[in-house]
Amino acid sequence: WCYELTKDWEKCIADCRMALKYEKTEDFDYSRIYNELAWALVNVNKPADALDPIKKAIKLDHTQGNYWDTEAEAKYKTGDYIGCISSATNAIAIGKTKDNASWLDNSYYWRGMAKKQIGDMAGAFQDLESSIECAEDDEDFETKAQSALSSIDASIIDFSIGNFAIKYENFAITKQREDK
Repeated sequence: WCYELTKDWEKCIADCRMALKYEKTEDFDYSRIYNELAWALVNVNKPADALDPIKKAIKLDHTQGNYWDTEAEAKYKTGDYIGCISSATNAIAIGKTKDNASWLDNSYYWRGMAKKQIGDMAGAFQDLESSIECAEDDEDFETKAQSALSSIDASIIDFSIGNFAIKYENFAITKQREDK
């Protein structure tokens, strides 16, 4: 699968579609081809078209974290932020059990971006930090993730944490009074 190196996504799409014509006739794990097709479609700005093949890939093999990662990115780019968070969470959970989970940086990134879209700034901040930590020698990715991270107003996160602490403290005081 050299398409990642050449970025010839249109050729990848054509080759995957050709290979999938043999799905019913050949004994082969086609989940990888479905994922590759979905990934290529995401890369040519057709994320909605990627949803069907990635669902097929996951149905054939739900244990591949990179398939869930592809689905997370496609869902984010179609505006399904809750679906993105769910798919990215699956990818991250699988990745934590692997020695070489090359998709983790991407999964944390898209989950963080989706959390930002739904207003979970603390979660977004944590995930974007994790994406940078997981990035391995990819300066472009690190720059993209750092830019997203710096766009989050840290004072909002501090306020949310402080507000939580105040609410918790008030709950504890109220609970102590009730117990007396």
